[in-house]
Amino acid sequence: MGYKVPFVDPRRHFQELKPKIDAAITDCLSRGDLIYRQQLREFEEKLACFVGVRHAVGMNSGYHALHFALLGAGVGSGDEVITVAHTFVATV
Repeated sequence: MGYKVPFVDPRRHFQELKPKIDAAITDCLSRGDLIYRQQLREFEEKLACFVGVRHAVGMNSGYHALHFALLGAGVGSGDEVITVAHTFVATV
C-alpha cells in the first residue's frame, strides 16, 4: 500500500480550536440564548445563501434531518423507502 490516510488527532484539534469553542460556549451561555439561538439563525442564512436556496434548517441530529427531509418530500405512512443495509439503525 503506497499511501495511508492519516488519522485525525482529536486532542490536537481540540487544543487548536479550544479558544473558539470556549468563546462560543461563553457567548451562548452569557446571553441565555440556548434554544433557536442567533448562531443557528446565522448558520441557516449563510448555508442557504451558499447552497443557493431561500431557506435552510439546522437540525440537532442526522435522524431528525432525515425525518424532516422525508416529510418535506411528502413521504408518509405506508410509503416504501429503500436504503442501504450498512447504515446506522436510526436511518432505517
